[in-house]
Amino acid sequence: MVRLLRPFMLILIFLIGGAWSAYSASAENRPPLDLPPLDLPPLDLQREQLVRELPPLWRLESFTVAAPDGKAGESAGDGPVVQFFTAGIGLTVATYVIDSQRGPFTLLRQVAESGLKKTLSGLVKSVRRDGGWVVRLGIQNGYAMDAIGQPMDRFPGRTAVLGSPEAVKLLEELDTSVTRQQEAAAEQARRQQEGLDRQLAVVKAEAQRMVADRALIDQRAAALAEFKRQLLEGERTVRIATLEAALNGKDASLRAMAFSAAFANRDAVVANLALRAFLAQKKTLPVQLFATRENKDSEFVLNNLGPLSLN
Repeated sequence: MVRLLRPFMLILIFLIGGAWSAYSASAENRPPLDLPPLDLPPLDLQREQLVRELPPLWRLESFTVAAPDGKAGESAGDGPVVQFFTAGIGLTVATYVIDSQRGPFTLLRQVAESGLKKTLSGLVKSVRRDGGWVVRLGIQNGYAMDAIGQPMDRFPGRTAVLGSPEAVKLLEELDTSVTRQQEAAAEQARRQQEGLDRQLAVVKAEAQRMVADRALIDQRAAALAEFKRQLLEGERTVRIATLEAALNGKDASLRAMAFSAAFANRDAVVANLALRAFLAQKKTLPVQLFATRENKDSEFVLNNLGPLSLN
């Protein structure tokens, strides 16, 4: 049975090979098929859409798209055309972040140099509408443009890049200014302290004077009270000794009180003490003469003598 089938199979293989050779030859001689071109959005339109969506610090340097999503050679028809794009972008200016604040100065730290290169990728969907194209971009790695800082002119006040000669100069000016301010503050504090010390000294002196005056007043009040007590309650010998001490003392108030008490006293010894003390204090005593009616010549003598005084 196998022997019978073997010649048949050889004949079949021969026939199939000949048919394939004939088909291949005819295919090489046939003209190519005239397929309709794919309806794709303009590349410039897609590029312009990406330029509009880029942040101001970036510029578009290159833009390419891959084949549309679909089988090669098929027309997109009225449906959306989805393509994969790759774009090269570059940073237009150097960017910075704040490193520290030193008084009125802001020190910046550079994050990126001008011309920094990044690559963006994503999908671009284009749809035919009203005879034109509506393009929508979906950037898949937009985070590549994040945390890039800001240009120097975006920071207010006086700024300098950390480590630059300008920053060194600003820090020197700041240190000098701080030193001067500290010296001025120390001088002002010293003057204020001196003023406070003088005021405190005046207050202390016034307080001491008031205390001393109060002590004198208390001492004088005690002396007067004791003087009155001895005059009122003491024995005669004590009263006489007290009056004599007051009359011959230097305290004008006690002396005046002693004279009043002595002249009001009917004791002859006391009156004699007061008179002696009074005379001892006077260097000159005026003498007043009186004329009498009994002696008619007294008026004549009085007029001729004039005022008299005893030394």
